[in-house]
Amino acid sequence: MPFVKKTEFRQGLDVLSLSKDGVLKVAPLFENTDADLDVYLEEHNLPNEFDYFDPTKVEESRECGLHTQL
Repeated sequence: MPFVKKTEFRQGLDVLSLSKDGVLKVAPLFENTDADLDVYLEEHNLPNEFDYFDPTKVEESRECGLHTQL
């Protein structure tokens, strides 16, 4: 089971991107592979939450995220 599922929309993104509202979005783990993230979780004794409820992501194909204006 992959750790990060990239939708068609995500495949067109980069580490830095601007939203349609002009908000700069930064994805610090964007370039990490599934293996990189598995190692990180192991090194920091973190759980891998494959099955969780994300209230910001109502539909399976919907992108999620929390954003703020600076």
